[in-house]
Amino acid sequence: MVERIEKRLALVDGPTLAKLLYAFSVGVTEERVLSVKRLDEDTFIEE
Repeated sequence: MVERIEKRLALVDGPTLAKLLYAFSVGVTEERVLSVKRLDEDTFIEE
């Protein structure tokens, strides 16, 4: 059964590997989380 599985190997360069590691959180530790806020304009609308 294992003989039927196609074997594929994709080679990637250093920058691509770094992007993939970062994107999938492999080998990284989150130090800070940046909170981005926007003004809720509905709060300030006069009726």
